[in-house]
Amino acid sequence: MSNTGETASHPRRDDSEPWRACLRDEDTGEILGAGVVLTEGVVLTCAHVIQKAQGYKPGSETPDVAVAVEVMAQDELASARVMPGCWVPPTEDDRGDVALLRMDRAIQPEPRVQLRRLRCPRGRTVHSYGFPYVRAYGIYASAVLSGWAGPGGEWIQIDSVPQREVIRPGFSGAGVVDERTGAVVGIAAIAYHSDLSHLAWMIPVDVVAEYLPAFRKWLGPEIPCDRWSSPAGAILIAVGAHDEAAVAGIHVPNMVDAAGKSADEVYRVLRDTPASEPRGSEPVGVTGIEQAQEPEKVLDSVVGPMVRNGATVVLRLSDENSPTARLVRQRQRDALRVRIDALTEGVADLAQREDLARTHRRRAQARLRPPPKITELSALAAELQLPLAALRSSVDDTDPDRLRRAVERFERKLDRYLDQVERVAREADAAMLVLERLRGLVASYNARAVQHGLLEDKELEQPLRAAREALDAYPCDLNIAEARVNEYVRAVQHRLRAGQ
Repeated sequence: MSNTGETASHPRRDDSEPWRACLRDEDTGEILGAGVVLTEGVVLTCAHVIQKAQGYKPGSETPDVAVAVEVMAQDELASARVMPGCWVPPTEDDRGDVALLRMDRAIQPEPRVQLRRLRCPRGRTVHSYGFPYVRAYGIYASAVLSGWAGPGGEWIQIDSVPQREVIRPGFSGAGVVDERTGAVVGIAAIAYHSDLSHLAWMIPVDVVAEYLPAFRKWLGPEIPCDRWSSPAGAILIAVGAHDEAAVAGIHVPNMVDAAGKSADEVYRVLRDTPASEPRGSEPVGVTGIEQAQEPEKVLDSVVGPMVRNGATVVLRLSDENSPTARLVRQRQRDALRVRIDALTEGVADLAQREDLARTHRRRAQARLRPPPKITELSALAAELQLPLAALRSSVDDTDPDRLRRAVERFERKLDRYLDQVERVAREADAAMLVLERLRGLVASYNARAVQHGLLEDKELEQPLRAAREALDAYPCDLNIAEARVNEYVRAVQHRLRAGQ
């Protein structure tokens, strides 16, 4: 996806993403692609960007070629070379294709960039900034991530956004930015365009780290999935004076006695217990809360924050009919309302994911021949609507501990249904991955042919047309498409060997 162009001045600085860089041939000034400037004068880019430089010579473990790095936010140029041990040129099926460069001088102030792995790419909105035109001031492209694709499943597919600029040749090496977090989650690698589709692929930052161990030091924390999850906390259990401190399978090894203590004293006793840790750690128990100096303050200022922080708190009550006991029951119901409200959001999330998974399933089965086997989804979100309404209406009339167990059962079912939807989405992705892998092979070998001056080669014209027609057919017969793509790949390899 590299491009040529002439040196251009940039009249205005853009400090929003100070790590953006344009890579040029040091001798001619022609644009090779883009890069991401890290700290310590290091630049991340695609290896095939460097292969376009005039002085590049193949075969070396670390090519000895200099490129010019133009840091966009500062309008500065620096010379850069590939760092030893940080060169992975593209293989025949386009795996790898990453490199780290070292600039000959530091850029001050150092650009700061977040580099984070995206655990769940599907549906994430991203943007990138590349240099596709002759006068390369640079342009933005907006897109949506579709899912894992490419050779060996190393890439993430990038779908274009209607009525917006698309990632195209000239974006290679450009950082792909997650809109929600502002983090760079990969670098643009390959684009494919036809009358029917405008697709691109990126190399995720965690794949870069697998190829280039030196890159790992720049990786930040993983971006978690956006999938609904039950809110932390809201686990408050009340037991009678003679009940054992084991309720619904929750064992409480120690009870803290609040009798005669102020809220501050109870807090000091509890702060070093597992109650301050997230849910899943050891539960904490409190007894004698009715005899505390300020029972309501202990409940609201000490116990309440612990529960909201994710702790499991068991209160042993000496008199279940006391004002304090009634207050505890009310606080239990308040906490459960929060969890039921969250379930409403969870069911809505499930419905949206169901629709998306069904769309991908229908697309894959209509697009491919033979139709892939993908699990059919029942109306999972609709099935949960009535039980959710029943939970919501029973808060005031149901024993809080019984209601808590019903809420937890609902949460577990919702999680199972979300897992089912994700499995169907993965099955649809896997089915389409075969087609996208073939598209990627054609695009990469066509680019390789163009790089070697074979743009109008007569021997390649027919097999290229046949491969593209097979891939663009609707539906696409994968057996025919694979045969024609392999024929084109062999033709390109033959012409490249003949030209050596």
